[in-house]
Amino acid sequence: MYSPRYSSYFIDLMDWLPEDHMAMYSSGIASQSCTYKGKWVGLPLTADFDVLYSNIDLLNKYGKEIPKTWDELISTGNFILENERKNGNEDLIGYNGLFADQESGMISILEYIYSFRKTKDSPFPKYTDQEAVDALNKIKELKDALASDIIFKMEEEETIEKLFSANAIFIKFFDISNIHPSYKKQY
Repeated sequence: MYSPRYSSYFIDLMDWLPEDHMAMYSSGIASQSCTYKGKWVGLPLTADFDVLYSNIDLLNKYGKEIPKTWDELISTGNFILENERKNGNEDLIGYNGLFADQESGMISILEYIYSFRKTKDSPFPKYTDQEAVDALNKIKELKDALASDIIFKMEEEETIEKLFSANAIFIKFFDISNIHPSYKKQY
């Protein structure tokens, strides 16, 4: 995330580390996230990643499956939200987005853009590419259909609260344990 900003201050690790060591990182996301303008400016120390938590109790109640696409998530979330609100569950959240005014918010934007690549093996799109535009439009569609500005900007602590209360259909958050048993993780 910070490679473009700070890369001019870093040495090229290819000049300092053994070739066989660097080869371990030459494929996959590290070759895209740890390089800038052909220069290796970092290596991943850890790899945190977000997962989709799906409220299995609510999905089963309405005969729905865990969605595989953003459009399925919108459709399923809308269906369950409408029915739950008819039954008086006004506080239920459809989807949180994870766009807090923290580093996680910026990471979420990058992850959405990454999910809109043409193929699984395509590189990360440029911000001016159609894939990035489509991703940002889909984020807005998700928010408008299943949440609100306030829900999309919930702080991480509030999101964790939702993971313990089971009062959301879908939650995007880091992979953590000891969550409410109603949730199933989708990696």
